[in-house]
Amino acid sequence: MVLLIGGAVAKYHLKPLRVLQNKALRYISGAGYDADMDKVLENLSLLGLENLYKISASNYVYKNKSRFGVKLKHRLGLRGGDVAAELPKWTKVHSTMQARYAAAMQYNKIPEFLKQCTKFKKFNRDLKNFLLRNNMLRIGKS
Repeated sequence: MVLLIGGAVAKYHLKPLRVLQNKALRYISGAGYDADMDKVLENLSLLGLENLYKISASNYVYKNKSRFGVKLKHRLGLRGGDVAAELPKWTKVHSTMQARYAAAMQYNKIPEFLKQCTKFKKFNRDLKNFLLRNNMLRIGKS
C-alpha cells in the first residue's frame, strides 16, 4: 500500500528510494557502480520501481472494482468496447497525483486482455509477465 500511495508523488520524492534500489540491485548482481540498471533488472528478472507501482495500482483497482466504477465502456466504431475505470472528476493539478486518480489512470493503460481476467491471481501473474516482457523488449531495442 505504501508503494501505491508513494508511487504517484513527484519523481524527485522517489529519487532516494530509486537510488537505494539501484545500489542494492547492483550489489546483489555484482555489477559495477555505472552499470545500466535496465540490464541489471533484466538479468535478475526483476521489475523496477515504476513497474512495481503499476502492479500495485492495477491490483488495487482490480480488487476494488466497485469503488472505481470499472465497467465495460461501449464505443461506436469497429471496437466492441473496453473495460475502464472511471476517473474521479477532479480538476486541480495536485489532485491528479492522489492515489485514487493515479491508480485508475494506471489501470486504464494496461491492455484489454489483462482487464478481462476473472481471477485475481491470474491477473497479477499475467500483469507481471507482461511488464517483464515489455521491459525486456524495450531493452532489446536500445
